[in-house]
Amino acid sequence: MFRLQNKRPLSRQLRLVVRDRIDSALDLLAENDELTPGTVHQLRKNFKRLKALFRLVRTLNQAAGEQEIARYRDLGRELSSSRDREVIEQTLVKLQFLTADCAVIERLDGLLQRLQKQDIDDSSSGSCESIDALRQKLLEARHSAENLLIGDFSPDLLMGGYQETYRKSRKLWKRIPESRQQEDWHDWRKRVKDDWYQTQLLSNFREDNTRKRLANLRTLADLLGYDHDLQNLSEIIEILAVRPYPLDEEVQQLIDKQRLVLQKECLELGRKLYQDKPSVMQKQFSSIESV
Repeated sequence: MFRLQNKRPLSRQLRLVVRDRIDSALDLLAENDELTPGTVHQLRKNFKRLKALFRLVRTLNQAAGEQEIARYRDLGRELSSSRDREVIEQTLVKLQFLTADCAVIERLDGLLQRLQKQDIDDSSSGSCESIDALRQKLLEARHSAENLLIGDFSPDLLMGGYQETYRKSRKLWKRIPESRQQEDWHDWRKRVKDDWYQTQLLSNFREDNTRKRLANLRTLADLLGYDHDLQNLSEIIEILAVRPYPLDEEVQQLIDKQRLVLQKECLELGRKLYQDKPSVMQKQFSSIESV
């Protein structure tokens, strides 16, 4: 976990973070002959961290910052299909342990087998061509970051970027109980991950101990991720079912019940993380000094 240090050039430290994440991705490509779901998962984690970093500093150059965020978002989407399929399979297996109804378990297993048998043409999984193309895009991304993160800039820029992340996440936490919109849950998950990654970077500048906050953010991100997986599974079941199947309604009820439990936990944990106004949160940071 990379933590920015006080009284050291921030731009240089941020360039080091970008290099580290991109080099990690390049190493993954060098070590693997194909883009397996596990490799894709690790690559996408690197891309999410890089998006969080550029959200932290995008006011340095709004247009260029947005371009970098879009770059890593697009790279992640290009790799999504094989990993998403694996996650759906894992979610179907998890659900089998949440019911004692043998008929429902059998139906879940049947859906799992149908998914595994599907012949999916995943253009991102494995050709040397696609790996070479991804490697080239990462080299271009590293060069672009070197040009953007240069010179000295005000440390207040980092505080402003983090405040924006905190403000957006807090707003979604407050809005969700009334809206109950799936898109709000999905957006909140992304903002919580941004908060988690950015808090890691800025942990040396907080006057309180960040260990507990980081643990709570990690837990919340995982819970929101599982809720998102269940939502995706609901949609996939309609595709997997060749025709209406009586037990699918019971499967859906099982999914809905589990999601209600998860969402209640998420909102309670959100209270611990986001009850303070952004102005109060800002006071928890000591001043950042750059040289």
